[in-house]
Amino acid sequence: KKDTLQLARETPRRIYDRERDARTRLATNIILTLDSYQISKIKNDFQWGVGMPPGDRPRQEVDLSGFVDIMITNIKAEAIPADGEEIMASLIELFDQMDLDGGGTLDFKEFLATIVHIGLSGADQLVLNPIKQYVEGPTFKSQKNPTEQTLKYIGSRGKILLKEGQSGIIKILDIQHFSKVRKTVNLKRSGVLLCEYIDFSEPTERNANDRKKIQVGNEGLDLLVTSTAQHLTLWTGINSGRTQLKEEILTRDPYTCLKWISSAQCFFTGTIKGAVHWWKIAAGEDKADEKQKSSKVLYTFEGHNDVVTAIEMIPSMDLLLTASLDTTVRLWDLVKRREKFKFAGHRAGVVDLAYSDEFRFLLSAGIDHQVCVWSPFADRLVFKLKGHGAPLVGVEFVTGTPQIVTADTEGWIKIWDARNFTCMQTFMTLSDLQSFCTTGQHRRLLIASDTHIDAYDQEGGKFCKLGGEDKETVSIYNEKILSFLTAGTDQIKIWNALTGELKKVFRGLVRNDITSVCLDARGRKFIVGTLGGDIEVFNYQNGQHMKSMHRHQGEIVHLSYGKHTHMVSIGSDFKIRVQDEGPIERSHVLLTISFPRESKRTEITACEVSWTLRLIAVAFSTGEVKIWNMDSGKLDHIFEEKDITDRVTLRFLGNYPLLAAADGAGLVRIYILRPWCTSRESVAMIKNTSHKLTEAEKLHEEQENMKYGVVISM
Repeated sequence: KKDTLQLARETPRRIYDRERDARTRLATNIILTLDSYQISKIKNDFQWGVGMPPGDRPRQEVDLSGFVDIMITNIKAEAIPADGEEIMASLIELFDQMDLDGGGTLDFKEFLATIVHIGLSGADQLVLNPIKQYVEGPTFKSQKNPTEQTLKYIGSRGKILLKEGQSGIIKILDIQHFSKVRKTVNLKRSGVLLCEYIDFSEPTERNANDRKKIQVGNEGLDLLVTSTAQHLTLWTGINSGRTQLKEEILTRDPYTCLKWISSAQCFFTGTIKGAVHWWKIAAGEDKADEKQKSSKVLYTFEGHNDVVTAIEMIPSMDLLLTASLDTTVRLWDLVKRREKFKFAGHRAGVVDLAYSDEFRFLLSAGIDHQVCVWSPFADRLVFKLKGHGAPLVGVEFVTGTPQIVTADTEGWIKIWDARNFTCMQTFMTLSDLQSFCTTGQHRRLLIASDTHIDAYDQEGGKFCKLGGEDKETVSIYNEKILSFLTAGTDQIKIWNALTGELKKVFRGLVRNDITSVCLDARGRKFIVGTLGGDIEVFNYQNGQHMKSMHRHQGEIVHLSYGKHTHMVSIGSDFKIRVQDEGPIERSHVLLTISFPRESKRTEITACEVSWTLRLIAVAFSTGEVKIWNMDSGKLDHIFEEKDITDRVTLRFLGNYPLLAAADGAGLVRIYILRPWCTSRESVAMIKNTSHKLTEAEKLHEEQENMKYGVVISM
């Protein structure tokens, strides 16, 4: 019986939808198998053809056949769990997703930019979980006298490490009650520039053999590494017992960066002259073990010619990432111990790095106000996160989420979605912001100035109840992809039309509330109009911002997209614009219609566009309905009725020269357009009633309809 019911539910559309999702997942898996060598070969094949040596004139684009040929030649078929026919179908689906303008061709830049958004986020990653907003939480005055404060989150301990200036005082704070100091460590040393916490309690499988001695008799062993201008110092007993000096190492050059990679059990330091040292830290406490008594430098990486500011590592690929004030980010191969890539995209020094194993891309924050996105598989800039107006302080991924947090020296915080590089939230914190840290699953963001520590808690997290849900005000059916788009004031949702399943949620796409939405002719983009007059174009599949269109000076009341690339926008500034959305960079304005506002109280109440008749209809709070010719911009019709002030909707009736206008009283009036009728009044009226009419009401309605020469019965 269950099998019979299951077969009954397997409609052709459901089967099609399931197969299309499978093709999309397979295409993403294909992208994830590509390494830097394969991508470089694909780039060469894009320019010169499959298996062809470089010539004099590289080609600019490839068509579907050429794209499939390139991909089939360069992918590793044995790494993909599918047969040739399935791979071919998935590549066609991938090409269709990349070819947003429907031109039937792709260039390598489009290919590389698209695979970052489609492939680097993971095979089964869907934009289902929206990034919720951060709200202001508790604040804590940590210092009476202004001093530099540095925050570090210790994930293995669930604690916060706070370094106060150069005094040598280290405090351990609780995440929830961070105003309560759990422990104060006074190192009795001045001039402490840096500190880093090292936890050996959870060694990874890859170095389990090396960690056996550390585990014996040293469960939960931890170290604190501090740096002054001349010494690197190791301390024990930070979490329990008495803090003791373990080791002190004289340094040739002052260190500017300390980094412990817990997943790889590796420690690195960066110097003021640009050198990066890879250390073997002496963790054992057995005096008989001479090899473990002192720490030493395993290798020195040289390439930067200025201060090293940040260090990260990709343990799964044995790669080291370093940033410097020389404006570059460098990728080092730890196995071959040599430089692999040099990333140059910043105009000023780089101050921080962040890498996500889940999304497989690197972020670098710079003094030039920008965050650059890099792929470890290619030596070119992938994307830039723009929006800050001051030098960056840092950048972090929130562990276990698609969130990116950036902060600048003026105190502005931005929350980004790593799935589409969209800014989801911007808020102002402490104007003298010095450092910040995220706290993973706790969903708390801590900001430090020279005297205060402020907390910002995410809605739905441990310390903040979920706010109210946004109500949808717009609903559009996408017949090309068999899905529905619904829009609220600050979010767009995509629903599967066959199953009713929520597929994707995009939040924080625009700065102001969403007031109008439309789709392009191919169903591959959605265009959003806002309360502030902005018109933005986004990718339907991943929510990526594509371009901005010419804006209005007031709320966008209505958007309508034609069969080709022409679009009509109507604003509360009493202007109509016909734009060509086709150009890649920015739209072209084809026609602007300005119409006078009769009084300050006059408002636009309804709009409608007929692309067949080439007409634009607008209803006003005065009861008037005006219709303009889309090609000439001339006013063709004016319809007005007595005692009507609340037109709520307009509809052109198919290809016929008829317009229906409904008001708040439930009356629908039909108007005939020129040249068939020159009257300013309606020719028919329908009363949309929910109750059964009495004989007197029927007689009255017939008498009213006779005035128009038409009787309509419902």
